[in-house]
Amino acid sequence: MTTIIAAIIVLGVLIFVHELGHFLAAKATGVGVTRFSLGFPPRLAGVKLGETDYCIGWIPLGGYVKMVGDAPGEEIDPADRPRSFSHKSVWRRTLIVVAGPAANFLFAVVVFFLAASVFGLQVYDTTLGVIEPNTSAYRAGVRFQDKVIAVDGRAVRTWYDLSQRLEAAGKRPLRLTLIRGQGPERGRKMTVVVPPAPAPRPGARSGPRTGDPWRGLLPFIPPRVGAISIGKPADRANIKTGDLIVAVDGHPVRQFRDVVPLVRGHYQRVALRQSFWLSVLDDPFNPSFNLAQFPLRLTLSRRGRVIDVYLVPEKTALPGEGWRPEKPFLIGVQAPDQPLRQWLGPIDGAVYALERTWSLMTLIVRVVGWLISGQVSLSQMAGPVGIVQQAGQVARTGVVPLIMFAAFLSINLGILNLLPIPLFDGGHVVFFLIEAVRRKPVSLKARQVAQQFGLAFIILLMAFVFSNDIIRMLR
Repeated sequence: MTTIIAAIIVLGVLIFVHELGHFLAAKATGVGVTRFSLGFPPRLAGVKLGETDYCIGWIPLGGYVKMVGDAPGEEIDPADRPRSFSHKSVWRRTLIVVAGPAANFLFAVVVFFLAASVFGLQVYDTTLGVIEPNTSAYRAGVRFQDKVIAVDGRAVRTWYDLSQRLEAAGKRPLRLTLIRGQGPERGRKMTVVVPPAPAPRPGARSGPRTGDPWRGLLPFIPPRVGAISIGKPADRANIKTGDLIVAVDGHPVRQFRDVVPLVRGHYQRVALRQSFWLSVLDDPFNPSFNLAQFPLRLTLSRRGRVIDVYLVPEKTALPGEGWRPEKPFLIGVQAPDQPLRQWLGPIDGAVYALERTWSLMTLIVRVVGWLISGQVSLSQMAGPVGIVQQAGQVARTGVVPLIMFAAFLSINLGILNLLPIPLFDGGHVVFFLIEAVRRKPVSLKARQVAQQFGLAFIILLMAFVFSNDIIRMLR
């Protein structure tokens, strides 16, 4: 029930925000609106105020705003032409169409601002993770689980505070006040000076040793299981959120960052032990290497009891560096939630919200490019069923994570609608751009043919993502 309610709220809000953008832009430009609908016909319920019918449709797969004169070839009464969408200038029609995705982006900005300034951001404290050798921090004497309490004499409480000081420092040395976390000096207060990382050599790959703005400092993330991806190996093996990962294949784990390379390297270690050629890993049909015969052993601590869980990692398509496809073995567990909350002031909150929205927009655009180019498998796409499952999963972690999830989906919805596909907002924008260049509208027949192709694409897309959802559920 939680899953259904969360999905209805999230999807309902996102559809409402998108259509509200179209509605307000239409009203602002003098276009008449005859219907504002959440869901598609047949009409379930609603109320008519003035000329507009505000209603809910039976089919909850979207929504629409019906405007005077927005249908191709529609006969318009001469008295309604000043209020007709098709009789407005190209820039006004473009504004109305773009206002829907713009509303989705604005919604995300507002949510992230509220998260930063009202609800508070979830952040780590300043306890440090493993310090890699040959980094500036390690050479300065900083060690694993040291806790930073001040930078250049100014107190820091959260990792957000520390990261801001690191970014502002640039290339000058930093004076860190620490509390030693381990060893015979545990609990001792000390001060170290961490110089900037050396600049990378021309043509050299930047990393933790050269050109590292963090100087080797990373937060300590406990090796505890956070969210679990539905249908992935960890979910099928009945691993629980909150389980503490003690070891992977017998290798001790000190922090969550240790887990990822150990899981990814599981079958490489197996292949070496079994004297297989590593190339067989790239051939899932090779009978000489059955992955299920060599499961990964995960040692967990659950409520004070140590247990071993065996599971088979899956190759998951991820975008690789330099646009090279990389398919590491993963099990579907995420890092635990950050334990502290950080409240930002109005200006810092606004900056955070804009930067967060922009970074997600650029990320989603890159992912769309990877999907088109084959860098990411199309099987990774989720449909309505997958979104409902994810909404329910996030809702169980709290209201704020659910709102943040809605903001992420809102950005997805905005970018999806801007794709240059007929029937999408981006497809309409393309027609308007052609009209602006040719100084006359695209012919009715051309628009109808394009819309038929657009409708076919949408039907195929929906069928494809639904099939992805069903396959995940059956696994």
